[in-house]
Amino acid sequence: MSRQKKPRNKKYHPRLASIPVTGLADEFGMVLQTGLAMALAGQFTWLQFDRVGNAINTIGMSFDIKAPKDPSIARILEGTVRAMNTVSKRGDRTGNWNLTLEERAALRAGVIACERQLPKMDVTALYLARQKIIAMSEAEWAENCSDPEQADVAA
Repeated sequence: MSRQKKPRNKKYHPRLASIPVTGLADEFGMVLQTGLAMALAGQFTWLQFDRVGNAINTIGMSFDIKAPKDPSIARILEGTVRAMNTVSKRGDRTGNWNLTLEERAALRAGVIACERQLPKMDVTALYLARQKIIAMSEAEWAENCSDPEQADVAA
């Protein structure tokens, strides 16, 4: 005759993968540091702007999914995004993507804040944020596309 076992009352806590396991920290760090170095050297191009902007937007959107413990990081990123928006408007208008001293300071603060936060971030939140950004950009591209056949390619 077997003995009855007591039911387990311990709550299950799944562990999420951390960024060092996935290598995302290195990717984001490389993009942000390369962009910052190019900006400080006065060689900031549209391609660098796009890469840094995507990285900052992904990290910022992941804060919407899972808020950081330190609320000042979100404010620092907001200032960086505003500076990048100013650069975008000027770059679209004149073709000059170089940053002013104030914009460089905002970018440097944003890069430092992102790099300090990356080891503490949730990989799932980063992944979901990246997928949201990709979906939004594809929807925007399809909306602005005049040829219906090209719009089907985006979907």
